[in-house]
Amino acid sequence: MFYRIIHDAGYSTEEKLIRKHGIYMNILEGIEEIHFAVDRQNMTYRNAMSQDHIQEVRSFTESFKKADDTDKELGADVINAIEKYDYICRES
Repeated sequence: MFYRIIHDAGYSTEEKLIRKHGIYMNILEGIEEIHFAVDRQNMTYRNAMSQDHIQEVRSFTESFKKADDTDKELGADVINAIEKYDYICRES
C-alpha cells in the first residue's frame, strides 16, 4: 500500500504527525470528491458496496477532522478504510 508516502528527514515528531494527518485528510477528501462526482454525473457503481462504503469514509473523515493528530487508533481505522476502499474498487 502507501504507508510511507513522504520522507520524514529533518522534521520534528510533531511536524511529522501534522503532515501525516494532512496526508490522510487529503486522501479521504479525494475519495469523497470522486463519489460526489459520480453522483453529479448520475453514474452507477458496478460494485454496490462502493455506495455503502462511502458512508464509512465520510464518517472517518468527520472523525479524523476532529481528532488529535496523535490518535493512533483512529489513524489505524483510516488506513483500514482506505484499504477496504481500494479492495472494493479493484473488485468492481
